[in-house]
Amino acid sequence: MLSARQTLSITYSAHFKLARIALAEQPGLLTILQLNGPRHESQLRWIEQTEAFYTHSLARPDILELLATCGVTQAHIQDGMAKVIALRQAITKHQDQLGIAKESTSACTQARKQLQKWFTPFTQVARVALEEKPQLLSSLGISTPA
Repeated sequence: MLSARQTLSITYSAHFKLARIALAEQPGLLTILQLNGPRHESQLRWIEQTEAFYTHSLARPDILELLATCGVTQAHIQDGMAKVIALRQAITKHQDQLGIAKESTSACTQARKQLQKWFTPFTQVARVALEEKPQLLSSLGISTPA
């Protein structure tokens, strides 16, 4: 199963190539659609680039008309924009899950610190009280000095 990024990448790649052909004689439109130069490597910048392409294409009938000459219809552009939105939603969901995981890790770390704060004096008292009975210390899970 393809990820949202892979699905959008396949769609955008085809639209990008066809748009460069359809708009070859329109340098201003190439600039508006961010079709000049290489595609950005970072995920955020790449998404911004794809979103600009689809947003501006949908907003400009003249661009849609030129894209249609290469077989890229308004429905194709709308589908591409829907994939951009789906990718942004997937990223947001992933970031939310990372935040929850980070909070859980932090809570676990705090609980571990509190347990250690309580357990350290307990083990110290147990070592003194059971100094003559190392097997009882061992049964409590407290290691005995060699």
